[in-house]
Amino acid sequence: MVPPNIIADQWTVLVAYWNTEDAKAIETHNSINRETRGPSRNTGRKNFAQLRYEMEQSGEESDKFSVWKKARKESNPEVAQVINEYNRKLSLVRPVEDQKHTAVKDRVFHDVIGEDGHGYCRTSGSTMSRNLVYPQEPLETADNNDLIAKITEEVTEKLKVFR
Repeated sequence: MVPPNIIADQWTVLVAYWNTEDAKAIETHNSINRETRGPSRNTGRKNFAQLRYEMEQSGEESDKFSVWKKARKESNPEVAQVINEYNRKLSLVRPVEDQKHTAVKDRVFHDVIGEDGHGYCRTSGSTMSRNLVYPQEPLETADNNDLIAKITEEVTEKLKVFR
């Protein structure tokens, strides 16, 4: 039976393609990839940036785990398992006061969920620049200043030879 709005000849070609070994191999590969992504979010067209903004406006916590959790159904067994593991690992953080720090929560989140991949930051949305989520440390630190002073001294000494 040909679905409505599809040309019968094209449907025949498509079904024939789906029955090829190449198409079946791609299907298997894609199924495995989908399983490794973990539980899917249920926010519809609302992106993570909008969800995070709404959470911040309503006074909710907006660390990575809170956004991740808000975007999923807690009744899903996979989600419940991740939540339990996150809470278990967070409860091990000492001193207890550190459990409230966003950086600590985000570290535990990545321990449970996994690190961000190349080019994306979990719960930040696809348009969020990595530099905004993970700003580079300032170049002027005590170690860098010491290194710069040492290099400057060495160059100055070597230049004296040429003068």
